[in-house]
Amino acid sequence: MLGLGAALATALTTTVLLSTGGQAQTAGPVILDPDLGVRTVASGLSQPTSLAILGANDMLVLEKAFGKVQRVVGGVVQETVLDLAVNSGSERGLLGITLHPAFPGNPGVYLYWTRL
Repeated sequence: MLGLGAALATALTTTVLLSTGGQAQTAGPVILDPDLGVRTVASGLSQPTSLAILGANDMLVLEKAFGKVQRVVGGVVQETVLDLAVNSGSERGLLGITLHPAFPGNPGVYLYWTRL
């Protein structure tokens, strides 16, 4: 018969193995509302964290770790419009973007990021 310590270690090991067994497979999101869907609107981005919609199929997308603001039109990265020095460790980096409420009349674009 196993001692209490050995039984606890076996139970913990089994729990860890069961909880990490799905890491090799990436499950898609579960959509509970039939009126919603998921689709890729752009590819070729590294750690996109936030976006601002400029117009139909036109957006600014942030890349967290590299500090880049990318212009994406029709699903294709067109250009880097801003390249910031960022501290991207842990939960830091280029994290948020919003447009001025009167955009495009007031062309203000506001960013939230962690500098070096």
